[in-house]
Amino acid sequence: MNKQMTKIALMVVLAIGLMTAAVSAQNEATKGSIYDGVESSAGHQDPVSGFQYGNTYVLISAGEAESRYMTVSVNSREMFKGVGVTGGVWSVAVFRDGAHVGTVYGEVISGDIQDIVSKKGYVIGKQTQIDLQGTGGTGIFDNEESQKINGSLNMTTDLLAKKKRTIALETLNF
Repeated sequence: MNKQMTKIALMVVLAIGLMTAAVSAQNEATKGSIYDGVESSAGHQDPVSGFQYGNTYVLISAGEAESRYMTVSVNSREMFKGVGVTGGVWSVAVFRDGAHVGTVYGEVISGDIQDIVSKKGYVIGKQTQIDLQGTGGTGIFDNEESQKINGSLNMTTDLLAKKKRTIALETLNF
């Protein structure tokens, strides 16, 4: 019963997080894409430096006319007030009407990671916000304009789910 209540509470937190991200994105007049996926790797922590490398997510967005497949790998480090994102890489493969039109990729330039804690003090999820900057692309993104692409990715990960389900809102300006 407690696990069910915890999962229900986490889903409410996930929904609130996505709604907050959606309102923020709408206020920036940027169209966003909602993704569903998994945290495929928790990464590796260097015990000497305290850096966490390669926390990786695989995400899918299914739209009627456009689908996107996003992979993001995040590096971070524990800071005084939580966990700060120190870098990483990302890519988005874009399909329109079922045909691949191009892939845009880039760097994670900043962000933060916040734990979602249950009333009993257990970490049950995490909220990750990262800022993205394009560095190149293929197909329709194979031009200098791909380096001007930027945006953000707001992810909520359910750490209680067997496959660490992640829901995300991406706002890229392409």
